[in-house]
Amino acid sequence: MSDRIRLHRIEGNLRLRLGDKTVAEVQRAVHLDESGFPSRLYLPREELPADQLRASPTRTTCPYKGVASYHDLVFGEDVVREAAWSYDDPIDAVAAIRGHLCFDPRHGFVVDREGAVATPVT
Repeated sequence: MSDRIRLHRIEGNLRLRLGDKTVAEVQRAVHLDESGFPSRLYLPREELPADQLRASPTRTTCPYKGVASYHDLVFGEDVVREAAWSYDDPIDAVAAIRGHLCFDPRHGFVVDREGAVATPVT
């Protein structure tokens, strides 16, 4: 693991919210700190509502994580475009985020993690 990126496993009750609505409740996540960027929480795909996620054609590349695929969220009658991203085949240094999605806080997503415990990924 480089000094540029630090990962922690988070365990406990975590709730993904959009405004005052709960999108999902999960029991674990990966917290990613990357120098020069805001911290991010990656939630496990298998604990998220698969019927509400839709693949987006958008892709971006990060030299430290790999190729990101974006996902739209269908929430009730609303569609939040590019609501989340994932690294389906991340580089080895951040392999812990494989199978996880990060919801973009610019859309108003918040993860409540009261009482959750963090353990460094080594």
